[in-house]
Amino acid sequence: MGATRKTTAGPSHGHDFWKTPIGLQLYNGAETVAVVSAIATGLALAYIGYGVAQGHLARAAHISSPAFRQFAIGATAFFWGCTALVLSVVLRFYHNEQYMLGLLALGAAAFAGVPFGVNYMLAEQHAVLSSHAGANVVNDNCRSAGIFVFIVVGLRFAVYAGLRLHAATASKGQDLPEIDRITAIARQRGKRAVRAKPRALAACWELPYCEDYLREQCPNYTDRKSCWRRKSGCHCDSGILTRALGLESPTGGGDPELRSLARDTLVEMTHTQLKCRDCRIFLDHQYRKFRALSPLTPFITAALVFLFSQPIRAGWKAGVEAIAAACNVLSFEDGVQQRTSQLVSDLTSDGMVWGVYIIGGLFLMSAVARAIEWVTLELKL
Repeated sequence: MGATRKTTAGPSHGHDFWKTPIGLQLYNGAETVAVVSAIATGLALAYIGYGVAQGHLARAAHISSPAFRQFAIGATAFFWGCTALVLSVVLRFYHNEQYMLGLLALGAAAFAGVPFGVNYMLAEQHAVLSSHAGANVVNDNCRSAGIFVFIVVGLRFAVYAGLRLHAATASKGQDLPEIDRITAIARQRGKRAVRAKPRALAACWELPYCEDYLREQCPNYTDRKSCWRRKSGCHCDSGILTRALGLESPTGGGDPELRSLARDTLVEMTHTQLKCRDCRIFLDHQYRKFRALSPLTPFITAALVFLFSQPIRAGWKAGVEAIAAACNVLSFEDGVQQRTSQLVSDLTSDGMVWGVYIIGGLFLMSAVARAIEWVTLELKL
């Protein structure tokens, strides 16, 4: 009998929760939910499309109309199908950018595509759009589904960006085992003083890497100038290490064990100049800077949205009007201006503009978080 392959592994870079029985069941079951909800969403959309194409929606102008109940059922099924689909896909494939882009396309189709198609078909059937109960229940559910998709995917970008940035800074820099061994031996020669927790933007001598035997002889500590400003420090300047160990040269005076280690280390440091961007002291400084700036992300985002609220509103209105104007020019049908005018009115209302602020703000917050990472951990400014 052939072996049956069973998916039991959780996310490759997730938390310990995904390794528990509940986490594994939730993670693996999300794919099944995604498939079922995708089928349900497609069937609901096909059901609505069939009703619209056959003219049943035109006869559902009032709540008491016989066909209204069927469209309400189809629209509700579409909303909950989209809800289950976006939640399960984000849970199961949160690391896949292509799936996220697909969800954004689904949100755009639900938010704008379906209402536009419904209104277009009703206008072709000479239905009154201003107070059409059937069209309203379909359009409202579809727009709500689109907004929910945008919010969930936007939150995913924000949260996943933070988790990814944190993981990216967990282990960076060049390992220096020889210096670590010298430090361990030097600690045995004297007791290390108890220091306060380093501040957010700590200088090099305030970080855990600065040992007492180095600190006492380091010119950076004496002059209160960080090593990355002078481009010289205990991890890249062999002279500082020589003086700190009490050795005029790698072969003369001092503790024999330290001298033996120092000789090999100083030779290596002489031939290989460590750059600041590769030094773990500077990387620790940059990571602390990143952690200090990251909590400002929501405030920076809110400030940007507030400062550019009027240009965003004007740009959104101009974009919607441009699309409507293109439809007026390209359409072969008469009366298309009535439909596009209704579309412009719906999409430029205060409620919709606030939706643009909120949804756009979520994506902007992810971009701001990424910009902070780029500046502090990649450019290392």
